Amino acid sequence: MQLEVNSRNMVTLSPIEQTEFQVYAELFLADYAAEIESNYRYSAERSMAQAKQELADDLPNGLETPNQFLLSIKNVDKITIGFLWYTLYDQGETAYILDFILHKQFRGMGLGKASLKALEQQFGQSEVKQIKLRVAGDNVRAFKLYERMGFDVTGINMIKHLDHKPAQVDLEFSYQRAKSGAVLISHHGRQVTTLRGKPAAEFLKKVEKLDFAGEQQLMARATGNYKRGNERKAKNHPKNM
Repeated sequence: MQLEVNSRNMVTLSPIEQTEFQVYAELFLADYAAEIESNYRYSAERSMAQAKQELADDLPNGLETPNQFLLSIKNVDKITIGFLWYTLYDQGETAYILDFILHKQFRGMGLGKASLKALEQQFGQSEVKQIKLRVAGDNVRAFKLYERMGFDVTGINMIKHLDHKPAQVDLEFSYQRAKSGAVLISHHGRQVTTLRGKPAAEFLKKVEKLDFAGEQQLMARATGNYKRGNERKAKNHPKNM
């Protein structure tokens, strides 16, 4: 299928040959893993592992997988300039573009538009009534191309990344610094420990660098109300019995 967009641009869409599939797979994995890492803030290793797993799930039999159409895009010089992958559903009435990529050196030349037009012409002799796709939120170039080609926005995927910080657990410790330099530590409002001399000085030096949770843990240690990283209940503390 050829479509002449102007006197310079013509593209041909044809099934990917086995010799091209490995080239495409490497491009897909690199591009998709980068998208996953950017959008979901996964590590590079986790992003690549997910991309590989999804490719294996979608194409368990490679190019022989039913209802998966992988096309090579070639220019007038019969040079492969990119790839397009789609599937059909709704009894063949909907085509969903799973991937569409042009090599960088062929971008900005109208070839992306030519490729989509060629695909539309190909569907003109089929049961396909609509084309759907998903575009990454940060892929401005692709979004503008699809808008120019008449695609409408039907929804927007959104995500909020949660910053899971350690809970600020209140163990109900507090302390006071006496004029003598001693440190008075209380639990549930009841004084349970007094630090003097070097221990008091070391406590004050450490506590000023800690957040609230760290302060609570430091006081728990100082009172003996701490074991293996977990506070014991105050009622079990010898000084509270």
